[in-house]
Amino acid sequence: MLKKLSLIALFAMMTYSANAQETQSEVKFSKFGFTSGIITSKFDLANVGQIKEKYNPGGHDGDGVYLGLTFDTGFNENIGLTSELIYAKLDESNRYLLSTSLKYRLFNSNFHTLGGLELNYLGNNPKNSLGEENVKRAGLNGLLGLEYQFNNRFSIYGNFSFEVTNRLKDDDGDTNGGYHNGRLGVKFKL
Repeated sequence: MLKKLSLIALFAMMTYSANAQETQSEVKFSKFGFTSGIITSKFDLANVGQIKEKYNPGGHDGDGVYLGLTFDTGFNENIGLTSELIYAKLDESNRYLLSTSLKYRLFNSNFHTLGGLELNYLGNNPKNSLGEENVKRAGLNGLLGLEYQFNNRFSIYGNFSFEVTNRLKDDDGDTNGGYHNGRLGVKFKL
């Protein structure tokens, strides 16, 4: 519980710090909003020779929908941060995602690239097909994406996140597994 609170506090401080860098001569924006869309998630094993029954936490990957809050802040016309706190309902599981990405405007267009980190937390303990709980609930993902901004309030985006941590408990060093997520969604900012 303390780790969760620490991560939320860190997220809030990062957002506040980014916003505090403003000077009075520069025009910047910071907007809260809502996001929604579809998500697909897959648990991948790095070593294809691994026994799927032992390491695959069935029921925690699949397709679903998500809802969440979003916060965007800009440093200048081309660079900013975007953060999201998301609840996702997959086929048989719940997922909580907290992401912060650097947002860079491409070629003075409405397209923006996204790159950052995402905390991926499973809502319930995953069990493999043998009934063992051998997968950690929290993991860290790298995130890459693309966003198209129609105006200051509405945008669509897609991103892919790939696990950079090992989710397997009692790892013997030869195994590595994690969740990879793909999302397509819309943002509406207030």
